[in-house]
Order: sequence, then C-alpha cells, then structure tokens
Amino acid sequence: MQARGVEKHFGSGKSVIGRLDLGVREGEFTAIVGPSGCGKSTLLRLVAGLEAPDAGTLSVDGLCPRDATHEVAFVFQDPTLLPWLKASENVRLLLELRGLPPAELEQRTVQALELVRLASHAHHYPRQLSGGQRMRVSLARALALSPRLLLLDEPFAALDELTREALNEELLALRALQRWTALFVTHSVSEAVFLSDRVLVMGPSPSGLIADIPVGLPARRDEATRRSAAYLDLVSKISGLLRAQTGEGRP
Repeated sequence: MQARGVEKHFGSGKSVIGRLDLGVREGEFTAIVGPSGCGKSTLLRLVAGLEAPDAGTLSVDGLCPRDATHEVAFVFQDPTLLPWLKASENVRLLLELRGLPPAELEQRTVQALELVRLASHAHHYPRQLSGGQRMRVSLARALALSPRLLLLDEPFAALDELTREALNEELLALRALQRWTALFVTHSVSEAVFLSDRVLVMGPSPSGLIADIPVGLPARRDEATRRSAAYLDLVSKISGLLRAQTGEGRP
C-alpha cells in the first residue's frame, strides 16, 4: 500500500488526515496507534475504498483502492454478524456475493472455520457464541476471502484482557500460515508492539504520522515476549511519544 500526500476532510472542511505519506510492504504487519479522532479508522476506510481521499494518491497493489477490493478484507471492531444466520452462513455470505461456485464456497467456509478453531460451532447462531468466538467468526469471514491485505479496526477492543491476549497469539499464528499484509488499528500500545513488525504513531488530527518505529522482536511471540525487556522498552517508548503529543498513551 502506498499513500502520497493523502488528505481527508469532513464537515466544514476540517482536516482529519493532513498530507500523509506512508508505504506498507508486502507481508508486513503494521500497527497504527494514536489519540481518538486522529484519523486511524478513516485511513483504513480510505485503503478499503469505502471513502476517497480529498487530496493526494493512494494505491493498493498498484491499483486505486476501489479497483483493489478483491485484494482486501476488513475486520471491524464489532463482529457485524447477522443474528439470523449460523456461523458458517455468516462466513460464506461474502463468498456468495462474489459468486463463487458452490464447491469452492463450501471448501473455503470449512477451511476458514477450521483456521479459527470453530469448525465444531459451524451451526451455532451468534447468540450462542461468546464474544471471542463471535470475533473469530468475523475473522474467518475475512480470511475466507483469501485477502492479500487485511485491515483490522480495533477488533479485540471490546474483549476481556485474557481473551484479547489469546486472540493476539492466534492472529499471529494465522498470519504465519497465510502471510497476508496487515494494517491493524488499536488504542493499546502493548497490543500494537506484540503483534506488529512496525508501529506507526499518529499525532492529533491533522498532524499525521509522528513516528515510524520498527519492532524487531522475534517472529514467534508468546507470554514470555510480554515479559521481555525489549518488549517493555518499546511499549514505554511509544507510550511516551503519545503522552508527549497528547497527554494520552495507554499501555
């Protein structure tokens, strides 16, 4: 993904994103942190082609975002599952909209649920699933599309800490299997450091990026990673940057 001089304005011309320059390499997991209202989620919507920039250029795999939607999948903060559909039916919904043949549709649905360890819950309705399980279904729905670029907008924010940490580790395991590129928005600095290859720090709107920090931790990460000095130093550094800019900075 490449962004050059990207700007986005809302309402009476207020700038949410101001002259953003950003490049994301193939296979890279990039986390984005910053204060509320700084344009993190707006950036994902621009990359997904759900909105258009007011200035500058943005491309995904060399294409305009609206022409690259087949390469991209989006996981929102809310699982956005249809309550009247079973887990498997929610996963296959977007595949059906893309017109896949029945055999491939079924194969992808089964494989996606197996990836997130919910094959045994395929016939459960959302109300029968826990919050973590519903988010796994949402993730399976995105992965079933075989995206090259996965956009995640605070997908674990509403979960308890233990479930969130478990899903962080599962997400890294899925990435090791499929090697998609990821843009991950979060308010949690510790989550950003644990998951990513690099952390982008955004300042108050419309200042754009204030830091681009390589993580450099081993690819295999677990609870021991969270106790390591290198991890804790990075969390402290990034939290300090946020506090210096905004008075915020949640570990």
